[in-house]
Amino acid sequence: MPPLLIMSTNFTMIADADELTSESANTAPGIVFSNLPIGIYRATSTGRIVAANKTLLQMFDSKSLKELNDIFEAPGFHLVCQRNEFQEQLKTVGLIRAFESRSSLHDGRSFHSRENVNVVRGESGEVVFYEGTIEALDESPHAVEGTNLLNALMENSPDTIYFKDNSSRFVRVNKAQAEVLGLNSPEDAVGKSDFDFFTYEHAREAFEDERRIIESRKLVVDKVERIRHGDGTYRWVSATKVPMLNERGEVIGLAGISRDITERKNSELEKQVLFRIMDGISQTEKLSDLLELIHQSISEVVCAENCYVALINEITGLLHFEFYVDKVDEVPLPRPATGGLTGYLLKKNCPLLLTDKQQRQMMARGEVQVAGTVSAAWLGVPLRTPAGTIGALVVQSYDDSAAFTPRDLEFLTSVGSQIAITIERQRAQDRLGRTAAMLAQSNRELQDFASVASHDLQEPLRKIQAFGDRLRQKCEGQLSEAGNDYLARMLNAASRMQTLINDLLTFSRVTTKAQPFSKVDLNVIARDVLSDLEIRIEQTGGSVEVSDLPVIDADPLQMRQLFQNLIANALKFRKPDEPSFVKIFANCDSQIAEGATWALANAETWHISVTDNGIGFDEKYLDRIFTVFQRLHGRNTYEGTGVGLAVCRRIVERHNGSITARSKPGQGATFIVKLPSTQRKGTNE
Repeated sequence: MPPLLIMSTNFTMIADADELTSESANTAPGIVFSNLPIGIYRATSTGRIVAANKTLLQMFDSKSLKELNDIFEAPGFHLVCQRNEFQEQLKTVGLIRAFESRSSLHDGRSFHSRENVNVVRGESGEVVFYEGTIEALDESPHAVEGTNLLNALMENSPDTIYFKDNSSRFVRVNKAQAEVLGLNSPEDAVGKSDFDFFTYEHAREAFEDERRIIESRKLVVDKVERIRHGDGTYRWVSATKVPMLNERGEVIGLAGISRDITERKNSELEKQVLFRIMDGISQTEKLSDLLELIHQSISEVVCAENCYVALINEITGLLHFEFYVDKVDEVPLPRPATGGLTGYLLKKNCPLLLTDKQQRQMMARGEVQVAGTVSAAWLGVPLRTPAGTIGALVVQSYDDSAAFTPRDLEFLTSVGSQIAITIERQRAQDRLGRTAAMLAQSNRELQDFASVASHDLQEPLRKIQAFGDRLRQKCEGQLSEAGNDYLARMLNAASRMQTLINDLLTFSRVTTKAQPFSKVDLNVIARDVLSDLEIRIEQTGGSVEVSDLPVIDADPLQMRQLFQNLIANALKFRKPDEPSFVKIFANCDSQIAEGATWALANAETWHISVTDNGIGFDEKYLDRIFTVFQRLHGRNTYEGTGVGLAVCRRIVERHNGSITARSKPGQGATFIVKLPSTQRKGTNE
C-alpha cells in the first residue's frame, strides 16, 4: 500500500509563496516539510488552496498560490476534494487514501499522481478545510527524484524512521518501524500511537518525551531505551527525535529515527555481569553466597527466574543440587548423575537449548526421563574443568518457549566456566585443608614421638647401658670370651640406638623446637661451625675454604646445624688416599655490580654451594640421600644413621628454600642450597 501522510487539525501551511524563502523556512527543522518530496496542502471547503509547501509548488512549476489555484481550476488536473465523485465518501468517511490518477495539465503535460486527503470539520460537523498530500509518480523530475530518495531511505534503512503529528500519532513509518510494531504494512501504523503497540509504561514515557519536544522545541539525541518488539522480544535502541516546524515557525509534529543497539548493549551488559561475578568470586568465601550472587547477576541478561546448579559429589558420584530456585518444582534429592535432562547434558558434555516440544520428543524416543515439570524452554551448560565435567548450570522458563536465544547459551557458557573454575578451586582448597589437617595431626604425633623418644625410650636405654657397664666392670675376668663378645655387642648396639634416637630428635625438632627468623650473617655461622669441626678437619688432614656469604632472614641455630651437617658430610665421604678439600661459596639471581659485597647485593634468592673432592655418588640416588634412614653405604664403611641430609632438607624447606646436589662417582659432590634473602612476615615462624 502506498504511503499516507495525514496532518493534524492544528497544522498550518504557509499562505504566501514568498514566505518559502523566509528565514524560518530555512531553519533545519523547517526545511523538513518545505523540502519533503510530497506535496502538502490545505484547501477551503470549496477546494481552493490556502496553504502549500514548496514541493507542491515545484510539482506544478508555480511561483505562488495564485498560479497553483489557476492550474487546479483550469480544465485538466483537479484535486480529489474538488471532484464530485468523492464528495459522498468525504462526507461519510472523511478520508480518501492513495487515489491514483493520470491527468493532462493545461500546458499539455501528462501528470501521474497519488493523493490522500483528510477532512477537518468544525464543532457543528461542517467542513472547515481539507488537508491533503499529492505524490507525483513519474512526471515531475524534482518530485520524482525526491520521492524516490525518500522511498529508498524509508524502505531500505535498517534504522526505524517515523513521522508523528502534534498528538503523537504516526503520520508515516518505514518498513523497519512497521516490523518493530508487528505490522504487515507501514500504512497500518497511520493514525495510531505508541499506546496501540507498546506497553503502557513505555508508551507513556515516549508520549511525555514528545510533549516536551513539541513544547520546548528541543531535540532528543541518542536516548537509549529498551523496547518490546511486536514479536515479543525486547531490544535496545538509541532514539533521536526532532521537532518539525513549518515556514511560520510553528511546530507541526516530530520526526524520529531509532537504531537497534541490542548487540552492543548486550555485550556491555554481559561484560559488566561477568566482571561482577569475577569480583564476587575473589571476595566471596561461601559457595552458597557466590551462587546466589551469580543468580542475581545473570538475571540481568537472561530469564533466570528458574535456575539451578547441580554438582557431582566427589565421594558418592551422585548429583547434588547445590543451588535451586524454581517457582514450580521442589528441590530434588541427590540422584544418579545419569538421570533426567541434567544427566543427558552431562553425558553429551555440551550446551543444550531445548523447547518443550523437543523435550517431549526426546522423552518419546526414550532418550531422557524428565522427573519434574516439563518447561517451555530449557537451557543448560556443563561446568567443565581441565580435570573433567563437575556439574551443570541450568535456567528454564515454564511460560515462554522463546525465552532463550543462542546468544544466551554463549553467555551462560562463559558464566559456567567461571563457576566451574571457582568450584574446582574451592574443592582444591578443601582437599588442601584436609591435607593440612592431616599434616598437623602428623606433626602432633611427631611431637608426641619426640617427647617419648626424649624420655620414655631413653630411660630403658640408659639402664641397658648402665647395667652393661656395671656388668663389664664387676665381672671382668669372670666372663668367657664369648660372654665378653656378647656384652660388647650389646653395649655397641645400645650406643647406636642412642645415636639414632638423638638424630631422630634432631630431625623432629626442626619444626617442633624452631626459633623465629632473624637477620643471620652466614659468615659468622660458617666460622663457628669450622671452629667446632677443627679437630675432625685436622684428623682427616683436610681443609675448608669459605668465600663471602650473605646476610639472610633465618633461624640461626638451624643454619648452624645445616652448615655443620653439610661440611661434616663432605669430610666424612673423602677418598682414602687424598686429603679432603671443601669449598663454600654463594651466588645470587640478580646481577651484582663489580666490587659489591655479598651483604650489600640486592638478591632475591641466594645459591649457597658446598663443594668437595670426595668419593661422589651416582645422581640416580639423588632423592634417596635426602630421605631419613637412607644410606648409600654400609655402617662398617662410613659412620652415621642416614638422618643428616634429611635434616638439611627439612631445615631448608622450613626456610622456603630447596636443596639438591650434583655429583659423579669418584669426582666429588656439590650440594646447592637455595634460600630467600628475606622471609615474608609470619612465614614458617
